[in-house]
Amino acid sequence: SDLAARVYAVEASAICQQAVEVVKQNKMEDRITVLKGTMETVQLPEKVDVIVSEWMGYALMYESMLCSVISARDKWLKENGLMLPSYAELFIAPITDPTTDWRLEFWGKVKERYGVDMSCMESFARKCIMNQEIAVNLVSGEDVLAHPVRFAELDLQVATKEEDRKS
Repeated sequence: SDLAARVYAVEASAICQQAVEVVKQNKMEDRITVLKGTMETVQLPEKVDVIVSEWMGYALMYESMLCSVISARDKWLKENGLMLPSYAELFIAPITDPTTDWRLEFWGKVKERYGVDMSCMESFARKCIMNQEIAVNLVSGEDVLAHPVRFAELDLQVATKEEDRKS
């Protein structure tokens, strides 16, 4: 059989209960055990061959759960076990964002459009719009100004918590 002999699903949020129901509905209770908690707090009955985790945040590291995955790997993964995903790369490319440009230019155009000088709001708007730690926006291919370049990579088989703290 291509099925895993045993699966431990670890989930800290309330969706854990839905996972339990899905397991029951599919009559997989003999193979899948759902554990409520974090990887740092749960106790598995044995070491595992594979860890599958959805740990990545925006821009790979923002709000990521990498530290938890590293803890799980160090505590629960058998020697020569597999991490999935096992490798990550982060690419960067310059873009233009017409929506952001429009939002930044808006305050300087209010007087000509509406007769009220709101140009003093420009620096405030720039601070609010450009100081976001991270923004997730759709951009079209034509808004990408150059080829992307890889500037970070991470091998989960050997990554350390210290590497996570640097990001």
